[in-house]
Amino acid sequence: MSTNFGALAYSLRAASQIRGKAIKLGHAQQLLAAALGYGSLAGYQHNIAAGCEPEQIASNCNLVLDLSFLCMRSDELELDFDDVTLVELVSAAFSEQLRRAGVYDSDDAFFNKLHDTVQQVVLNDENVSNHTANMNTDGISEIYMPFDFSFSELRDVGERFEVEIVGHLSMNPDEERPYYGDTVNVSAELSMERAGRRLITDVSVKILSVEPDDNWAEDQPRGPLRSRAEAFGELLDIDRALLVDLSNVDVWDDTGSSGEGFYGYVIDFTNADPDAIVQLIQAKHGTLSFNVGPNFFEDLEPEEE
Repeated sequence: MSTNFGALAYSLRAASQIRGKAIKLGHAQQLLAAALGYGSLAGYQHNIAAGCEPEQIASNCNLVLDLSFLCMRSDELELDFDDVTLVELVSAAFSEQLRRAGVYDSDDAFFNKLHDTVQQVVLNDENVSNHTANMNTDGISEIYMPFDFSFSELRDVGERFEVEIVGHLSMNPDEERPYYGDTVNVSAELSMERAGRRLITDVSVKILSVEPDDNWAEDQPRGPLRSRAEAFGELLDIDRALLVDLSNVDVWDDTGSSGEGFYGYVIDFTNADPDAIVQLIQAKHGTLSFNVGPNFFEDLEPEEE
C-alpha cells in the first residue's frame, strides 16, 4: 500500500478541521512539504521530478520530522499551531492514509524506536532463547545493543544504510542454583533505506551471531560437583541410589534440524544397563531419549577409569 502527496495533504487539512483550526488546502500542502523537509511545495515537487523523493509514499515509511524547521514554516504561513499540534496534524494525516507508517518528532525519537526494535529482535531470537534457557538464571537483567543514529550518517536517497551492532543479553543469576553463566553475546545488523529527505523505509534487523559468554568460567564461583548418578537422578526424577550402576548410556550432540548448530546433548538410555532401570525410565517418562542443555555435563565428577 502507498499514497501520494495530494491524499496526505487532504487528510492533513481534514485533521485541522476536526481540531477546530481549519486551514486552506494550499496551506496544508505547504505544511506537508515542510514536514517532508522542504521550504516550499515547489521545492518538494522539483525533487520528485529529480528522483530524490518518491512519487508514491510507501506504507512502511518512517517520517522523521525536523520540528524546529516545521514550526518556522508554520509561523511563516501565519498558522496558529504550536509544535505539539503540528506533530499531531502530520501524524493524523499519515495514520489516515498509511496505517503502518510512523511519524517521529525528532532524530532521538526515531532512534528510540530503532533501539526498541533491535532489542525485541534479540529477545525473540530462537538461538538467544536456547542459550538463555540453558542458564541457571532468574529473568533478564539487560539487553545491551549499542549503536548511534543521525540523519547525517544516511546515504543518498535509494541507498541502504547498514550498521553492525555488537552487544549482549544479560540475565540475573539464580543464587540458589549452580552458576552456569548469565550472558549471551550477540552481534546484529541494523539496516534501512533512505527514501527521501526525511523519509526512511525498509527498517530491518538481522542477527549475525549468538554465543554464550564463557569468560565467567575462569573467575566465577561454581556449584559443587555432582556424580553422574545425581545428574541422571535429577533429569529422570528417579532416586539416584538406583542409578549408581547405570552404564552404556548413549550421548551425542544436539545439532538441531539443520545439523549445523549446537543446542546441547541428546541422552539415550535405550542400550543402557541394567535393563530393569531402562524399563523404569520408559514406564515413568514414556521415552528413553532426553534433550539437555550444553552445560549438563560441566559440573560432573570425573568418571573413574
